Amino acid sequence: MKASVSHEEVIIIAERTNITEDVEVESVQAILEGQENERRRIGREIHDGLGPLMSYIKFSFDAIVEEIDSQSISQPELLKNINETIDIVSEDLRSLSHKLVPRTLDEFGLYSAFHNLIFKLNESKKVNVEFYTNMGSELRFDDEIELNIFRCAQELLNNAIKYAKASHILVQIILHSDSIILMVEDDGVGFDKMKLRPDHHGIGLTNVETRVKLLEGEFNLDSEIGEGTVVSIEIPVKSNS
Repeated sequence: MKASVSHEEVIIIAERTNITEDVEVESVQAILEGQENERRRIGREIHDGLGPLMSYIKFSFDAIVEEIDSQSISQPELLKNINETIDIVSEDLRSLSHKLVPRTLDEFGLYSAFHNLIFKLNESKKVNVEFYTNMGSELRFDDEIELNIFRCAQELLNNAIKYAKASHILVQIILHSDSIILMVEDDGVGFDKMKLRPDHHGIGLTNVETRVKLLEGEFNLDSEIGEGTVVSIEIPVKSNS
């Protein structure tokens, strides 16, 4: 005996499926928004709280050192070590604050934020990163689009450096009339993507795919063992300027 399914039942099942997918998208979006809000809160706490406190400690310590120098007393090695430690902690806090809250992105947009990010990576001397874009420096997009594209780039660059062991990375942002493409290409170890199951993408790539999906974009990955990896995402956009 064959079970029959009416046309109305098929429509109901399809509607339930769409509702479930919408709820999942909204839930993931809420989680990502919560993460960004927490990043911003912690970043502000570091910048507005710990930052000035470290400046006060540095100022006070320098005053003590100057007092010692004025008395022609040689500085103990311990004082020099403390001074260096204060500088290191201050720089680490500043760097952490900027990572948590991409101020350049908020104030100036993707063009400046990417240039700043690439400059800092090249400054480390650990990797050579090239950047190309046909996007104007003054062009702005919706905050959500800018933030998610920037976070995707951060994640992909981190993967290329940390896991792919890349020595050279090419980052491109190509602007079309109705979309923006981010492409990250590295010369790292690569992998056999046919053996990469969807649930084994790792947190980094999963986060990237999730962000792209929320923006109704397309995610593409191409890699071969020993031949590096190319990841591209395309997001539909409308510029604000």
